[in-house]
Amino acid sequence: MKNPSQLAVEIFRRTVASSFKYDQIFYETLIDGFCTQGDVDSAIKLLKKMTCYNWIPSASSYRSLIKGYYKLGLFDQALRVFETMLRNGIWPDTTACNYILDIFFRAGYFNDALKLLKDFEEHGFNLNQHSYNAIICKLCKEGYPERALELLPRMLKRNVPPAFVNYRTLISGFAEQSNIKRAVKLFTRMKEIGITFNIARYTIIMSIFSHSGSMQEAYAIFKEMKERGLHPDQISYATLIAGFCNIRECKKAWALFVEMKRVGILPHVFTYTCMIDGFCKSNRIYSATSLFDEMNRYSVIPDVATYTVLIAWYHKHGDIGQAQKLYDEMKEKGVLPDDKMHNILGLKACKVQEG
Repeated sequence: MKNPSQLAVEIFRRTVASSFKYDQIFYETLIDGFCTQGDVDSAIKLLKKMTCYNWIPSASSYRSLIKGYYKLGLFDQALRVFETMLRNGIWPDTTACNYILDIFFRAGYFNDALKLLKDFEEHGFNLNQHSYNAIICKLCKEGYPERALELLPRMLKRNVPPAFVNYRTLISGFAEQSNIKRAVKLFTRMKEIGITFNIARYTIIMSIFSHSGSMQEAYAIFKEMKERGLHPDQISYATLIAGFCNIRECKKAWALFVEMKRVGILPHVFTYTCMIDGFCKSNRIYSATSLFDEMNRYSVIPDVATYTVLIAWYHKHGDIGQAQKLYDEMKEKGVLPDDKMHNILGLKACKVQEG
């Protein structure tokens, strides 16, 4: 079934030969349709035809061209369209600004992007939370969350209230720098300014702390979520279980694993694998294999990561026969070994033999 843009392009191609003169809105709609389909050349031809009617391309037309080149990865052409747009005295809308800022980052022009953002602000261009988040994200990835934090007052000055996406990026940036205290303060600030939280949002923030090994903070968010009457879902539990297993707190992970089953949430393969991995790291192979057997009873199909964890443990402890048995079982069930498994096995003195 054709999507709306494909249908629009098809209609135009059937009717373009007619003598009927369409209005500018029709042409600009089709330009956007061509760009959405990646056919920027046809969009350019249509834009040139518009000029024959003495129509001046609007911000919408230029935005469509920028979007089209952006999606094709033709960043230089997109920037030339942007320059033409400005020369013709047409201000870009929010979406066009966001595309251009992102292009600067993708092309590695980081300092130029910062200058461009300042120019956008000074000239009163319309910006939104996503405009700033591109820069916040880049600063955090480069290890400068403090500089990214300085953008929040600039957003407020332009009546662009920081949103969940901005705070999430900042919290992640500070967590990556092990500045957990600042990350927690930002989380508290989010609630103070009225940013609403649902299960998904709580889980996202919880995941940031979990990945950084800050399980005390992650679990505190989990408790807060439940205290507010929100019921953690499968992903919420899996996030905490994975975090506790990573720091070898199997007892706490197991308590959550039991709890999620008690409230009627069936663990998926990722959760089982995390618990099995945690038990293997603690050399509790009986507990690990019991969970592996439970997966089969509950029709939770083990994936390559599950098999890799167990096979690696058996190899490490010299039980090549059991490793071989699991390897053969995996292949019989159509689960193919990935690069990680090949690397693990390839580094061993006694490799699992291909059947």
